Amino acid sequence: MSGRGRFIVFEGLDGCGKTTQLFSLKNKLLEYGVKSKDEREPSDGIIGILTRSAVKKKITFQPETLAHLFAADRYEHVISDILPELERGVHVLCDRFVFSNMAFQGLSLPMEKLLTYNRLTLDTLMPDMTVFIDVPPEV
Repeated sequence: MSGRGRFIVFEGLDGCGKTTQLFSLKNKLLEYGVKSKDEREPSDGIIGILTRSAVKKKITFQPETLAHLFAADRYEHVISDILPELERGVHVLCDRFVFSNMAFQGLSLPMEKLLTYNRLTLDTLMPDMTVFIDVPPEV
């Protein structure tokens, strides 16, 4: 494969099938011999592990702190994991990205603040495509 890989993000409510669709695409790409890597947010990095603990209610943070943690994890994830793969020509399929942060933290914080916190990441990398899965919760 030559050239930069594509960055494809899957967004939607918990349980809507994001991960299922991500792996379906990953398997289809594999069938065609196209290299891809799956990622998720929060990431598996140190900041992501801390953030995931807060999401699972194992620890608590003020809303501002949690929003900063998400943004910091995302930036580290992009710089350390996602961009190097893309530069090697690997497609990166990510379960959640900035839009989820805006949706969830947007319930308690102004959108302008969230955009400010994520500006460095957004100036560094935007998805080539975002797949938004919009199904009723009962589905």
